[in-house]
Parts: sequence; C-alpha cells; structure tokens
Amino acid sequence: TRKIAWRVQIERLAPWQILAVTFTNKAAAEMRERAAHLLGDRAGDLWLGTFHSIGVRLLRQHGQHIGVPRGFVIHDDDDQETMIKRVLKRLNIDEKSLQPRVIRAYIDRAKQNCFGPDHPDLPANSLPEARLAKVYGLYQSEMKQAGAVDFGDLIWLPYRLVSEVPAVGNDLRLRFRYILVDEFQDTNRAQYL
Repeated sequence: TRKIAWRVQIERLAPWQILAVTFTNKAAAEMRERAAHLLGDRAGDLWLGTFHSIGVRLLRQHGQHIGVPRGFVIHDDDDQETMIKRVLKRLNIDEKSLQPRVIRAYIDRAKQNCFGPDHPDLPANSLPEARLAKVYGLYQSEMKQAGAVDFGDLIWLPYRLVSEVPAVGNDLRLRFRYILVDEFQDTNRAQYL
C-alpha cells in the first residue's frame, strides 16, 4: 500500500492505473483500508482485490466477448459437484467408477494450467484421462448453458479474454501502468498468465 501511495502521490499516477492483487479477502480488505488511510477518497479508484474478485470484475465488464453473460452466477464446490453428477448421468457413467470430487480436482488442475476441454496439452492419452476430458467438455458446455462459472473460471476465463480479444487486452495494457501482486511467489500458472 505504501508503494501504491508513492505512485499516486509522488509519481502522480492516477489510482485507476494501478492493479493490486492479493490472495485472500482478508488481505484485500486490509489493503483497501490502508490505501484509504493513505490516499483518502482516491483509493476508491484503485483496482484492488483478490485474483478472483478482479476476475469477476473483468468478466462482468467484458465477458460477453467470450460468451460469458454479464449476470453469470458463481458455482461453489457443492454446485460444481452437482453439475458434475448431472453430466455423469447424461454420459451414463457411474459415480462410483468416476467420483465427482476426483473430476472436480481434475477440472481445477486443468484450469490452473489454462487448459480448456479442447486444449491439445490436456492429458487424454489413457482411457481414464479420456473419460475425464469428456466429462470436462460436457461440464463446461453445461456451465455455459446455465450462465454459470466456477472459481477456476474466474482466473482462466479472464486469461482467455485478454488472449482471445485483442481490443480488451490492449485496453487493459494501456490502462494499468503497474500491477502489484502480494505474495507473488505463490501464484499458479493461470494467475501468472
């Protein structure tokens, strides 16, 4: 927060030119409070939040470019497993042979690597991997149809957005002069990208 204040007060950057990202809601709230103490009302113009909250903000503003509706809902782990069970039923796969929590972990890992269901590097060489990939593909299709995203999508879809829609990526590159990441060493591939 002191670095943010320095950039705004000394270097005369506009607060909206700074993106500050952290991992937890608690840390983001503390950073907001400190920034407000240092910058006053100007702190409200900062883009400051968790990776997930920044992802939500980007998707609400620009997600329609990649098929995400503005009014999307966010599925938690339980909602995600319910959707996976529905997909398993549609594919006539027994939950005992392919457990929803295993599938959820597979999907989360894929998204942490920015692998969509059709990504060429998504492991699908063995029969179990091929089944997981098939479930993942139908899962994403069902989520899209429901106007829903999961927590992995909140990181992976903004990456897709800036990669696949050059105008959005360019606007964000021009907007943010500084990106500050708290605990940067803990970022996964999707967060880094």
